[in-house]
Amino acid sequence: MIRLVIKVELIPLNSELLEIKGNINVEVANIRNEIKDSENRLEQRLTRLETLIEGIRDKK
Repeated sequence: MIRLVIKVELIPLNSELLEIKGNINVEVANIRNEIKDSENRLEQRLTRLETLIEGIRDKK
């Protein structure tokens, strides 16, 4: 009887932990996507800067 009560109490706890873990995984994925987007934007800006520098060098 006591074991049954413990198991019943653990089931909601486990489901809550799984939900929290799922939420954390989603947030981590969102952060990774934001980092990739930032890297892509920085790469584009760097490419534009390199192009501008090459244009200045060509004019000299």
